[in-house]
Amino acid sequence: MEKLKYYRLNNSTDENEIGFIYAQDVIYQINDFIDAENNTEKRFEAYSDFFGSINEELDLTKFKALDQANMTDLMYSRFFWHECFYSQKFTELYKNFIVENSKLIPCKVHHKKNIHDYFLMHIEETNVMVDFEKSEFAIFDDLKESFKHVYEEKVTEDSFWDISRKIIADSENKLAIKPWKIVLNKPSDLFNLELNGRFYISNRFKEAIEKEKLTGFEFSEEPLKVEFYGNR
Repeated sequence: MEKLKYYRLNNSTDENEIGFIYAQDVIYQINDFIDAENNTEKRFEAYSDFFGSINEELDLTKFKALDQANMTDLMYSRFFWHECFYSQKFTELYKNFIVENSKLIPCKVHHKKNIHDYFLMHIEETNVMVDFEKSEFAIFDDLKESFKHVYEEKVTEDSFWDISRKIIADSENKLAIKPWKIVLNKPSDLFNLELNGRFYISNRFKEAIEKEKLTGFEFSEEPLKVEFYGNR
């Protein structure tokens, strides 16, 4: 099997790139609505679904970026579960890659006196690309995220969550089972892995983003604690 290179996909925290937003006591480039007089707790709750769904019936045209924020190709926001808005330049690149269970939803971002076209990217959690028969799992100390030992018993997509709940309960929330070696049964460039709820991006997609000099992206190898392989 061929070992594959994947990264965690994150938003940039470099203020030289995203703007000096931390001086404003917020961590988001997009933090409000243009019609702030209508702000209510109920309104913010509607735009903050922690389960990943984006209600397309909501008004997606009134998001406001901080004046101090730079308009990057990935904009970090307080809204929705993934909390990221993507530029048209990114979405053009996106069409050339395999993104699992994804959908682009157009929206508008206001910055100072300008209105910018952006997209929300809804990526559902999935294990569709995982070959469970050839993948391996391990037991971790859940608090320290430290490796304990390889889990020797067979794990299937149907049994994983039952095994996970039992290990957590038996250890009184001290241990957890997590993917250790993932064998992919199909090529994928960006996916939201249901097994651990994390976004992974392929090396070829990462390099394309860097080649096009798209801004606002950050890629990390740690804490991955999982290896990916092509199923050959």
